[in-house]
Amino acid sequence: FANKIRFEIETLGTSRQRLQVIVACLVLLNVIVIALETDLGNDSNIFVWVAFDIIFLLVFLFELLILLNAQRWAWYRDLWNWFDAAILLTGFVTLVVDIRREGSVSM
Repeated sequence: FANKIRFEIETLGTSRQRLQVIVACLVLLNVIVIALETDLGNDSNIFVWVAFDIIFLLVFLFELLILLNAQRWAWYRDLWNWFDAAILLTGFVTLVVDIRREGSVSM
């Protein structure tokens, strides 16, 4: 079972077009969630928005790790990968700052 999962992850990482379609759909979903958070967000449901942020950040981190594993050293030569990593790092820093500002997100 573990080998099958490993094979699927490696296949996903080397099938760049398939991975890009999946990630594009996730980015679109993330945009929708951010729009909803902007429109509906308030202090009473902050836990929901933080949870969404964490989930999306972890999914995008997983995507970055899949690419890094599949492309090895070639990953470092693609500027789009660096751009994605910078956005991901910014997301994690923003999340930490937001949580600290909210006083550990009183849930």
